[in-house]
Amino acid sequence: MKNLKALICCSAWLLLFVICSALSTAPAYALIRIDINSPGLTKYPIAIPPFNPLGESKEELRFSKELSQLLADDLIYTGYFQVLGNDSTLQDLSLTGITVKDIQFRAWSIIGAEVLVTGGVSVNDDEMSLELRLFDVLRGERLIGKKYSGPVAIRERMIRRFGNEIIKALTGFEGFLGTRIAFVQGDGKVKDIFSMDFDGRNLEQVTSYNSLTLTPRWCPSGNQLAFTSYKNGNPEVFIKRLDTNALKLISSGSGLNISPAWSPDGRTLAVTLSKKGRENIFLLDLNGRVVSTITDRWGINVSTTWSPDGKKVAFVSDRAGSPQIYVKDLGNGDTRLTTVEGKRNLDPAWSPRGDRIAFTRSLDGEFHIFTMDSSGGDVQRLTYAGGLNMSPAWSPDGTMIAFSSDRMGELAVYVMNANGSNQRRLTFMKGTQESPSWSPVHE
Repeated sequence: MKNLKALICCSAWLLLFVICSALSTAPAYALIRIDINSPGLTKYPIAIPPFNPLGESKEELRFSKELSQLLADDLIYTGYFQVLGNDSTLQDLSLTGITVKDIQFRAWSIIGAEVLVTGGVSVNDDEMSLELRLFDVLRGERLIGKKYSGPVAIRERMIRRFGNEIIKALTGFEGFLGTRIAFVQGDGKVKDIFSMDFDGRNLEQVTSYNSLTLTPRWCPSGNQLAFTSYKNGNPEVFIKRLDTNALKLISSGSGLNISPAWSPDGRTLAVTLSKKGRENIFLLDLNGRVVSTITDRWGINVSTTWSPDGKKVAFVSDRAGSPQIYVKDLGNGDTRLTTVEGKRNLDPAWSPRGDRIAFTRSLDGEFHIFTMDSSGGDVQRLTYAGGLNMSPAWSPDGTMIAFSSDRMGELAVYVMNANGSNQRRLTFMKGTQESPSWSPVHE
């Protein structure tokens, strides 16, 4: 059992921009157009012409094109949108103060757009202001209007905030734009933790210990990272603050200290410890003190994942002879086996929506990603390519899953929609990239 689970926390970005809600926004429940759970999902047509530079500076012109393209790329990435590019721009929207009456909705409708994004960009020294709107083309009305202002350096953060507004309005689910994915990178006995944007951009190295550092997991607030490292010779559990780089040792007893998993409230960690010749799961506070015992059985008990409400945990145990997934009710102590097929079922990950658990199953000598409901029913296979697909990690809105796969001959991080569609590779580094963890949406 080498599937060590842990939760980590990503760099806490200091949000300096201000969001003004002076522009009216229709109720989100009235806007929902996209059923992301539909097996026959048709991509929703949205037009995003270049934004309007509100001044005459070269910076405004450059940023107006850059940010409209970034928004288009992000929405395409979700797998839910068909973005109509510049070749579908039928109208000059570069007028300052454009209103609903100025937009030629019929022309946009003819080329297939159902919603339209317009934007204005102004830059003053190192400060930027964005005015962004989403229009219903068919009804000829404004759905969302937002103003953002802040340092130019956080312009991606601003545009992705608006992208999440679009996603929520049209799907009903919170977006994940602006989140990060942490993962393990390396080869042999030296592996470290890296993080990247949800789409593979902006790669950063988080640890550099010249040892094995494993199983990163984000904390619920998004500013700390828990992981297991052999930096002192023995597997120990650490927490690292990514805003200050402060490192805290949480568990360093003899034997194993592995597989940390944050509770949903961020106050405790479920950790596998070696005690009395057994590997069981204990609940620790953030000073490393044992608060309670989650499992007390012979065998190996690892890979804890929490239900979103914090009332249950799923974990892997070989108590019945082979690694299988169990769910324990922390209130009444009831523990039940949820995987009844497959010789080895590993890596449980509870969806943020609470309805499904993703996991890895051995199948005919290969490993593939599956999901099931929280009672073990409605099992669905998501991966078919490659021989090693493992370590599923949900996006914070439960619409996507990151995982590691060797389908291109080397272990790398991939993502897919929660139904298994739209699979693509994110990492292209030397060595292996594995054990991804998806950050929460944080401000």
